[in-house]
Amino acid sequence: MHRDTIINDHAFFRVLLRAMSRPGSVCRLPHQQDASGTHGGLTVMLRCLMDHEVTHYVADDEPGDLSREILRLTGSSRAAMDTADFLVFPTGTSRDALAKARRGTLEYPDKGATVVFLVERLGETGGKAQLHGPGIDGTARPLISGLAEAELRLLRDANAEFPLGLDALFLDAEGRIMCIPRSTRIGVN
Repeated sequence: MHRDTIINDHAFFRVLLRAMSRPGSVCRLPHQQDASGTHGGLTVMLRCLMDHEVTHYVADDEPGDLSREILRLTGSSRAAMDTADFLVFPTGTSRDALAKARRGTLEYPDKGATVVFLVERLGETGGKAQLHGPGIDGTARPLISGLAEAELRLLRDANAEFPLGLDALFLDAEGRIMCIPRSTRIGVN
């Protein structure tokens, strides 16, 4: 791997860590030289998080282009939605698939899946859902435009038995990221 790519990936990873430690906050991803193309920052983010030891599932990827790109960049193999380590939803909806995602076990809660949603726009305020928990001062009401309405309810239900659950990452078209780890409580109607 080229030295500049490694340095850029480290900067990218630091932003991911900041976003995970401050649920509901919106962080700008560093500009990536190789983040061009259809999937841009998504593939750079996945390259930072995935390797040949994990599996992935990509929804709504009929020709398989995104899954092949992930395979090329990470060595990760494809898996069924209910067994994959990483679930990618490029259209802002899982179509209720989150209900079937791996949540880990009491012995191995870290075996819960990581969910990645591509959305239209992220904002730190203006959303209907309330987030509270570690890393949040009081409550947060982030705006996630382009996310299907049912997804936060599905995520809330999947994370109801902490430490079991799903870690969720949201990436928008402007290169911003927001995270909702499994430790975050989600209040939605």
